[in-house]
Amino acid sequence: MAHIPESLDVLEKQDIYSLWKRGMPEDVESQVKLLCIEYRNATPKDRSVVRSIVSRKATWVILQFAVTMATRAMQNKDKESLGFGISALVLSNIVDVDLRDALEPVARLAYAAQQCGLELAEYTTAICPEVSPKLMEWIRKPRPVHVGQDANGNLVFKRTAEAEARRTHWNELIKAHREKRESSKNRSS
Repeated sequence: MAHIPESLDVLEKQDIYSLWKRGMPEDVESQVKLLCIEYRNATPKDRSVVRSIVSRKATWVILQFAVTMATRAMQNKDKESLGFGISALVLSNIVDVDLRDALEPVARLAYAAQQCGLELAEYTTAICPEVSPKLMEWIRKPRPVHVGQDANGNLVFKRTAEAEARRTHWNELIKAHREKRESSKNRSS
C-alpha cells in the first residue's frame, strides 16, 4: 500500500477531458495498474480504506482506464487486461459517486469477458470478492454494446446515441466552466 497515495496524487493531476479526447498516457496507465495490483494484494479492510480515499476525479481517471482495458481485452482476448479493468471498476468506487456512470464500463468489460471466454460476474468475484451488491447486480445484467472496426480493422467499441448525448452534455459543461473561469480572470485583472 506504499504507492497508493502517490499514485492517487498522479491521477488527481490529470485532465479528464484530455484523457477522453486523446486516450490514456502510458505513465498514467502504469500508475493505475500499480494501484490495481496493490488493491488486489491488500487485505479486505485495506481495500475498503483505499476505496474510501479515491476522490471523484481519480474515479473518472480509473473508469477511463477500465474502458481502455476492456478494449485491449476484447481486441487481444487478454485476460490480464480484463482483470485490470475489473479491478479498476471496483476500485473506482463509482457505486458511491453515481452508479449509472458504471453502465458503459460494465457493458464493455462484459463483452470483453465474453471474447476471452469468461463470464464477467464469476471472474469479478474471483478477482475482487468484495464487489458491492449493486455493482454486481449490473455486472450480471450488462447492457448491450456496439462494436465495430476502426480504420486499421481492429475491433473497437462504438458509442451509442445515449453515450454521445452524455458526451455532448459533458463538453457543454466543460466549455461553460472554462468560459466562466476566463471571464472571472478577466474581471479580476
